[in-house]
Amino acid sequence: MLYDILVSSLNSNFGLENLELIFNLLRFNTVITDSPERLKLLDSLRRKTGLNFEILSTGRFEIPGIRAGLPGEKVRSIHPGRAQYTLNNSNNRRRRSLDEVCTVMFTSSSTGQPKGVSFSGYNLVSKRFARAAALPEVGEAEVLLSFLPLYHTSGRCFELPGSIFRRITYVFSGNPSAAAF
Repeated sequence: MLYDILVSSLNSNFGLENLELIFNLLRFNTVITDSPERLKLLDSLRRKTGLNFEILSTGRFEIPGIRAGLPGEKVRSIHPGRAQYTLNNSNNRRRRSLDEVCTVMFTSSSTGQPKGVSFSGYNLVSKRFARAAALPEVGEAEVLLSFLPLYHTSGRCFELPGSIFRRITYVFSGNPSAAAF
């Protein structure tokens, strides 16, 4: 979001139908996934919709006929001078205003199709300052245990930016579902 890239964290439990709706709305050009199952799902989505998005994965998954790059490979493929020039020179890329949507989160689809919740940079920054004003005693010595995933509004809009803003240690609990036990 810092470099004017629209970002959306998606619920890892979404199926093909929900993903199709979301991808047709936002027209992602790059997706990062973390498991062979989700890689297969994204490949099916790409074939079904005809959308041309690149899939990157956090690990090297050997699935015949499906290729996903690694984020590090993608970064190394871009000439450092060009990347720096593009990111630092606002004339070379589209800039988002503070009032423009910079991230979209989607409801869990427990009441039908997932609904998109849009946040501007202003929304995120003003939420952060309001939270800081409400809890002035929270500071660097704190450790925040998060059991919510980053596609959840609280985790994404309050906990993560708050931990960065306040220099708080942010610890993830792992998989909180009953199936994990």
